This record gives sequence, C-alpha cells and structure tokens, in this order.
Amino acid sequence: MLQESIASYNSDYRLYEEMADIFLYRGELTKAVKAIDFALGLNDQSATGNYLKGFILLSGDKVQEALSYLETSNKMM
Repeated sequence: MLQESIASYNSDYRLYEEMADIFLYRGELTKAVKAIDFALGLNDQSATGNYLKGFILLSGDKVQEALSYLETSNKMM
C-alpha cells in the first residue's frame, strides 16, 4: 500500500517518514537514513521527521548528531 501511495503522491514527505520508520524497525539503518533524509529534503520543518532522524542516528550510536535533531523536534512540538 505504501508503494502505491508513493507512486501517486511522491512529494508527500510523510510517506518517506513512514518508510524510514519501517526500515528502522527492520534494522535497516542505511535505508532508514536515506528515506528520512529525502523526507526532510521535502519538509525540514517536520517534527516527526526530525525526531525520526535523531532516533535513527541514536540507533547508529551517533549521539552528538542525534541531539540537534531531537532538540529541533522537541522545540517544534
């Protein structure tokens, strides 16, 4: 269903956030980073996108990098 939605609505950053979340759940961090970077390229003001980027970075033990994204998300919420 997600693939069909992306084919029709490829500029909707929320679909790429969802993909990043799925890749994160599956432990595919490289794919998760690519998906969330694309989502943030479409909308860098997404609190969810910034949170996911931070969480993905934390999962890869990149704590210092993660903090700025998590702080940005926290300020937006």
